[in-house]
This record gives sequence, structure tokens and C-alpha cells, in this order.
Amino acid sequence: MHAPAAQPAQSLARGSALVRWLVRLLVAASVGIWGVAIPATVADAQSMARGTPGPSFELTDHKGRPFSSAALTGRPYAVFFGFTHCPDVCPTTMAEMSAVMKELGPDADKVQVFGLDIPGSPGNFDAARGPDTALQTSLEYLRVADPQEAAQLQRRVETFLPVLKDINGYGDVKQPERDALTAAIADLVSLMERQQFAYIAKSSKGDYDWAKRAAIGARQTDSWFRRMPLGWKLEDGLAWTRYAMQVRDRTMADNLDWVRSRLGPRGRVLVFAASGHLASTVVQVPTQPMREMIPLGTYAKDRFGSDFINILNLVVNGEIVYCSANPRRVMPLKPPPASAIENLFAAVSVPRYVLDLRRAPPGVSTWLHEVHDHWNGFGTSQFATADAFDLVFYVSPVTSACVPQVKPQT
Repeated sequence: MHAPAAQPAQSLARGSALVRWLVRLLVAASVGIWGVAIPATVADAQSMARGTPGPSFELTDHKGRPFSSAALTGRPYAVFFGFTHCPDVCPTTMAEMSAVMKELGPDADKVQVFGLDIPGSPGNFDAARGPDTALQTSLEYLRVADPQEAAQLQRRVETFLPVLKDINGYGDVKQPERDALTAAIADLVSLMERQQFAYIAKSSKGDYDWAKRAAIGARQTDSWFRRMPLGWKLEDGLAWTRYAMQVRDRTMADNLDWVRSRLGPRGRVLVFAASGHLASTVVQVPTQPMREMIPLGTYAKDRFGSDFINILNLVVNGEIVYCSANPRRVMPLKPPPASAIENLFAAVSVPRYVLDLRRAPPGVSTWLHEVHDHWNGFGTSQFATADAFDLVFYVSPVTSACVPQVKPQT
């Protein structure tokens, strides 16, 4: 059980030491020891990043061929949560990542992007691909590697494929049909595991690895959907996602393990996701259907220990644009309530900075290890800041990274 978040007046009073600490750090000559200024543009970031070689490694690419750091001199890795099927903020991140890659221009091929999330959240009618994507991808591979097995599995699942294309249609699937789909996907994963070397011989190790992971992705999607009540409709509300979110974050942690295994023991990964997914402790969300989240970060911290360094992105002011909507929807960030910890980090009036919470002086550290309200511009979550995160990245204001829309020529 978590202690209740401090009351607003008490929280701000006890947080005054945090403000004093921030001011000292950000105006002192030794600011580089505690916090750093943030580049304002991609060009600034590129300039800062030049000249620092990464660790060497050897691994296998998606075609099964040898691949080493010699081919990636100066290339960072980015792992990105592309959860395209959630109703509001999540789809904007896909467009933001796309915009950043376009802005990088020729340097974009220096970044590898992996998607770790699972599809299936109801309510987003602008999704580019449906929850059937992973299952279809694995079946496409089987049609080449094992046409007979592919045909048998196709017959078992083809009744469900139209339902899986509709992100809100699974509620109509009856329990016996759900069990039949789950059994077919389990048999698909088992087949991929049993026939590993035979399938690699008929294709390549890289193609096999991705197809097997797609089969596992189909199983993950099925596990998410099975939390949905029978007969559920969107207008019934999202209370059931309280249990589906437990599946989702554990799944993302497993997928992160898989990505790490492909990069080798010295690989470095940047994971980009909402703070509610990256926290290393349980997050309370009293105003949302899930009520409580066990984030990806709790599993990652348990598995990777101090090698997993998580950064809390605090944003105040600005807007988020739902880039994939047509027309685009602008969502201004609402001011944080008086109880939110963002007010304290904003009090120093510095637009961008990074702060290492692990180096906080004793009094401030004690306060940061207590449960506080955190505001993301739309709602409140509660967790102990320094238990959940190692660093803070503060930004104000935040602006859209949507790719400019091109008007059709007449």
C-alpha cells in the first residue's frame, strides 16, 4: 500500500527545500555536476553528440547476417513505444517520432527504431494497422516456410481476422470462439518453436526470428483482448483495461528483453514512453479506469538493476497535437493543480534542464521519496518521485512535432 499523497499546502511547504536546491544547482558554476541545459534544436543536439564513440558489439541483423558496431559509428539506438491504438495522447508519439526522423534528414539512418507495445486499445478510429497485424505477419512467413501448416492455421483463424481488424469488435466474440482463437495462436507459437531449424534452413535466421516474434506478438494481443468482458461495447466504458494494462506493461518488458538480446551484451537502448509506463514503482491513477499501474519500469529495474536509468519528463504549458487525426486535433496542456510537483520544478523559471535525483541532499531526498501528485497536462497520477525515477527532464513549454501537412495540388 502507498501512503497518500501530501496535501497541497503541506506539499508545497515541504517542497521549498527542493526549489532552493534547484536554484543553487542551476545558477552555480558547478551546474554540470548536478544538472545540464538541454539543446533547443536538433542541430544543437547533433553538435553536442559528435565525437563520442559508442561501445563495440557484434550481433545478427534481421536477415541473419553478421552485423557489428563498425557499421554504426556514431549511431544511437532508440526503442520507441508505438501504441497506435489508444484513444488520445498515445498516437501523437508515432507522428512525433516520424517528424524527428524526417528532421534528421540523412542522419536518420543512424537510428534504429523498435516498437515494443501491443495493439488493441479501443477507441482510436485513426489507427494505421489493426490488432491482426502480428498474426497476419507470422502467417505470411509460414506460407513460404511451411505452406501446409500455414493453410491449416489460416482455416482456424480466418473467421476471426475480420473481428481483429476492428479494434472495437472483439467484445462480440463468444467464449468458445475466444478459446478457439487462443488455442490456434498457441499452436502457432509452438509450431515456430518446434520447427526452428527447419524453418531457418528454408528462409534465414533473421526472417525466422522476426516471424516467431510476430507469433508471440499475436499471443500478446490475444492476452490483452481476453481481459475484455463478453459483449463489451465502447460505450460501456474502459474499466476492464485495469486488468489489460497489467498484461500490456509486462509484455513491453518482455519485448525490451528481446530487443536487448538482439543488440548484444554491450548494446545501449533508449526507451521512449509515457512516464506512467517507465516508472520503477507502482503508479496510482485514481481518476482513470485502471486505478493502479504496475509499469514496464518496475520489471526493467528488477531485470537490469542500475543499468536501467529512467528519466521523468516533466512538462508544463504548451500543447500536444493529435497528428494522425484528420483533421488534426490540438490538445492544450492544462495548468497543473496546486498539489502537483511540477509547480516546484517550474518555480526556478528555467525552460529546460536535466536533474539527477540520486544526488539530492538528504532533506530533499527524503521528500522526493514520498508519494506526490504528478500532472501530465491532462490528469494526475501519484507515486514517489525518486523511487520511480533516477533523473528529471523538465521542459516548458512543449510544442508539437507533427510533420507539416501538405495540401493537395489542384
